[in-house]
Amino acid sequence: MLEAFTTHELLSNIPVQIESICTYEDRLLVGTKQGTLLVYKFEDDKIDLFLTLRGFSKKAINQISVTTVFSPYQLVSLSDGTLNVYIIQQSSIQLLQCDGLAKARGSTLFSLHQSTAADEQ
Repeated sequence: MLEAFTTHELLSNIPVQIESICTYEDRLLVGTKQGTLLVYKFEDDKIDLFLTLRGFSKKAINQISVTTVFSPYQLVSLSDGTLNVYIIQQSSIQLLQCDGLAKARGSTLFSLHQSTAADEQ
């Protein structure tokens, strides 16, 4: 039988309930039910907790995604029906004010499409 994927346990004994996950470069972002954002970093053959952002959201982080087209990278988060965009710095994540996102209140899901000018030619 063909096996397209193999599974590996990356994290164990996490004391929080995971709601969403996302990866980019050598990072694993974990959104929790308690509103905490955990950032893990892959190094060699292990994964280490790099950054913990308690109170990142007042409610559960339902969905997260990172855009890697722009520099600096941007994190899009959905929590309690509200979309927020954050700028990802080397060792921190900061909220970026976006007026247009107020119209997305009540959202339950989002999707990102990333392309560059070179991709569209």
